[in-house]
Amino acid sequence: ITDPLTGLCNRRHFDTQLEVILADQLPRQQAVCLLLIDVDCFKFINDTYGHPAGDEALRAVARLLREHTGAGNYVARLAGDEFAVVLRDTGLDAGQRLAHGLHEHINGTRVGLPVGHVQLQCSIGVAEAPVHGGSAQELVSAADIALYHAKRGGRNRVEALSPDSSRALRSIF
Repeated sequence: ITDPLTGLCNRRHFDTQLEVILADQLPRQQAVCLLLIDVDCFKFINDTYGHPAGDEALRAVARLLREHTGAGNYVARLAGDEFAVVLRDTGLDAGQRLAHGLHEHINGTRVGLPVGHVQLQCSIGVAEAPVHGGSAQELVSAADIALYHAKRGGRNRVEALSPDSSRALRSIF
C-alpha cells in the first residue's frame, strides 16, 4: 500500500480508499475534493539531471503535500510524477484555495543538484464530489480533465471545471 520512494500511499491503496472516503462522506452530505497534481517537465528533469534528481524532486513534492494538506486528508502517489490529494468535507472553493497554496509551495521549491538547482513547477486539476460526480471513477475523471486543461492551458497552473462543463466534457471523453 506504500510507495517506497515517497512513503505515500500507492495507486492501489488510493483506488480503494477513495471509494471508502466517498461512501463515508457523501451520504452525510459532506463534499469530497480531489486534487490531481502533476510535476511539470518531470521527464526533462530525469533526462537532463538523472534519476537521483528526479527522485529527490518526487520526495520533495511528497513532503510538501504531507505538510500542507492537514490531518485527516489523504495523499497518494499515483504513478511517475502524478500525485493525488483527497480532502474530506471540503467543497470546491476551499479545495481550490488549498490547491493554489500547494501550487505556491511546490513552485517555491528548488531541488539541489551537484551544480546549481532545478526549480519545480506543477499543474493541478481540482474536482468535487458530488458536483463533478458521485463515484470514484467520475471524480477521478473530472479531476483528470481539469488537470488536462491546466496542462493544455500552458502548465504551471490550477484548474477546476464548472459543473456544467464537467458533465459535457466527461461525456465527450
